[in-house]
Amino acid sequence: MSSQSVPVERWFYHSEGKEHGPISFRKLRHLALEGALLPETKIWQLNNNVPQRAADIKGLLPDHFTRPAQANQADRDSQSAQSSSTRPQRSILDGPPGGLYLPHLKPASFTVHLSTLIGVILLTYFGSQIPEAEMRIPVLFLAGLSGLAFIILSFVYLHRAWEMLRTVGAPFSGKQAIKGMALPIVNTFTSFSIIYGWSKCWNHQIKTHPGFSTTSAVFRGTSLMFCLGFLTSQALLAYLLITQSWPHELSSPLREITFGTWGMTLIFGLATWADFSRKINFLAKKKS
Repeated sequence: MSSQSVPVERWFYHSEGKEHGPISFRKLRHLALEGALLPETKIWQLNNNVPQRAADIKGLLPDHFTRPAQANQADRDSQSAQSSSTRPQRSILDGPPGGLYLPHLKPASFTVHLSTLIGVILLTYFGSQIPEAEMRIPVLFLAGLSGLAFIILSFVYLHRAWEMLRTVGAPFSGKQAIKGMALPIVNTFTSFSIIYGWSKCWNHQIKTHPGFSTTSAVFRGTSLMFCLGFLTSQALLAYLLITQSWPHELSSPLREITFGTWGMTLIFGLATWADFSRKINFLAKKKS
């Protein structure tokens, strides 16, 4: 394992009628292993005053935590001694069990995601070359289905990308991210919080959480360029619809600007979703 970063003290918890904190996640995990945190213990983060149950923070409480902290200490010591002979010792620096292994998180396939987009392009091109309507329509229909699959996978992977960060207290859930990006016009602005915000949140965890120590940061400029391109593309589309000045000439500067902007936005979007897929797979498959 690479060298550990200095823990950031940003966690609070409520115990015995008092508020405790701020402390680091490692210390919080240490308290959980000692039995000082119960499933109903309220926990929250700095700048996020909405408390969560300790049991709802996946990976915080030990997997075998099925009894209160007041259980017989001698019995716990006996079980610990027996288990230590059959499994390797872990350190608090290792983070949650399995180093943030999330069995509920399904992996992502960027290859499948990209294939649906390629299908849209190829089927649309070949379909437009078919003169007979009875043959052209089915091909274009398949292109539409491929496009629908691309959109669905985009939302599915966005949902998984945010859900895996919910484990460490991300500001959005997967459902909230989808809602924010599914609303036309509004999504041009929410994309900065949801898409670019995800890369910021991921890179923050690289520096502060031990479970992320074996992976790498993402280049935030990629998601930022996607958000800027997405905003510009929506503005161009609105302009064309309002003015009804869709450029038909291939040499039209407006046509070149429009399609160039859409193309660059798509490229940066694919690069961003490729980051989503890689990081989803890191936590979905990672085991210690």
